[in-house]
Amino acid sequence: MRRILITGGKGTIGKAVLSKIPQDISVILLSRNSKPFGERKNCKHVIFDPLSHDSIPDDLWNANEVLHMAGATSETKPDLYYTVNTDLTKKLIRLSEINNVTRFIYISSQAVGRYGGHYSNSKFQAEKFLLNSKLNWTILRPSEVYGEGIVSMVSKVCNLVKVSPLIPVIGNGASNLNPLHIDDLSDFIANLLICNSSISSKKLYTLCGPNPMSFINFCKISANLYNKNIIFIRIPVYLCRLFINLLSFFGSKIIVPDQIDRLFIHKSHDIRLAYMDYSFKPRQFKNNKFL
Repeated sequence: MRRILITGGKGTIGKAVLSKIPQDISVILLSRNSKPFGERKNCKHVIFDPLSHDSIPDDLWNANEVLHMAGATSETKPDLYYTVNTDLTKKLIRLSEINNVTRFIYISSQAVGRYGGHYSNSKFQAEKFLLNSKLNWTILRPSEVYGEGIVSMVSKVCNLVKVSPLIPVIGNGASNLNPLHIDDLSDFIANLLICNSSISSKKLYTLCGPNPMSFINFCKISANLYNKNIIFIRIPVYLCRLFINLLSFFGSKIIVPDQIDRLFIHKSHDIRLAYMDYSFKPRQFKNNKFL
């Protein structure tokens, strides 16, 4: 029987994925939350703290596949990115090799890279370790996800557009966004699990909307959804950094310092491989009023 170890399965995206995995597949679900996942059969729930890796048994709960979705995304302390995104992934990879896990699926990020801030670099280091492993791996790089129940930069900007006519723009506002709907992402992950693993073996899939747009155009589209008129206020990058660092000093996570670097890092928007292998056809953001 297939026994899939899933991390991050109790988040909004994780729940959407789990709801689409056939019931005959046995799931070992790691999460901080003690509540079980609905009425799902063949589901072993394990309380797990991603900051403490010692609780992972050497036998990986006898899992023969791994879907690693857990990650730190908005942290004011850089070390947390590396503890969760890098070190946890490395440990899961090492134990997967020891236990002859047949498939390792890693949810990375479209904003992955050495120079995109601590979040991007922590994901980059984890990917590098997986690429050099002996595992049958698949890496997914989703863009910013939006949809019901999702709290991300996409939803935060849309909420700002909804309530305020004044929209701050970091720098020239030319950085690209390409939001991905939660249903398109969860459908792809579920299809990936259900289909033959040889199709996706040692492949990296970029998952994002069909058309990238600048931050300013994204805000204009969002404003049209709410029939709002907005005014853009351009703010130099260095002033934004000062303000965000001040917010972080007081513990705010509305926006964290490394998100500026993440915003301007080069991102691939090429979804052709996902389309060829799994007929990935994401919806356009402008057709979705989700808030």
